[in-house]
Amino acid sequence: MKSFFTFILLVSFISTVTYAQDRSGQSLEFKPKSKMRNTGLILLGTGVATFASGIALGVHTGGFSYNYDNTNGHVTETGKPINGVAGILTIMGAMSTSCGIVFTIIGQNRIKKQKHLSLNVLPTGLNFCYKF
Repeated sequence: MKSFFTFILLVSFISTVTYAQDRSGQSLEFKPKSKMRNTGLILLGTGVATFASGIALGVHTGGFSYNYDNTNGHVTETGKPINGVAGILTIMGAMSTSCGIVFTIIGQNRIKKQKHLSLNVLPTGLNFCYKF
């Protein structure tokens, strides 16, 4: 708690010095961040990239399926092994994208519900605003 007040005093001093150099008012806001939203954005980005690479690989190789059967010593192979990799990449990309969308939405809603602090340096004085 003591470091928080020290930080506020430091910010107010810097803002006052900046105001003395620049005649307009200064505003500084401390907004909350959500780890869930950041994780969702990372999942969304990697999911889209993985999904797109799986689709591109599947289109380039000619399919998304690969079957290998070894029953009683008789080997049956249909398709190319790379087609199976394309299918797996596409499925994993779709799952990662959907989870990323959900995490981003939940994280953004949590940010909206959290409180934030703003500090304004005005020509007449200092203004603290805490939003509940």
